[in-house]
Amino acid sequence: MLNAYLESQPFPHYEAFPDQPGLLIRVDEDGRRTVGRFVNRQFQAVKITGKAAKK
Repeated sequence: MLNAYLESQPFPHYEAFPDQPGLLIRVDEDGRRTVGRFVNRQFQAVKITGKAAKK
């Protein structure tokens, strides 16, 4: 029920990035997913390398 409500909200949606505290995944309306974090209330994409990139 909560998930249905969250999905009904306007885009973009945000979800936690697994095993990396402080990182989020931004999901745009077209389905594009971008990993990043908020800096001064602005979402900034980050490049993920190593094991974390393969998840």
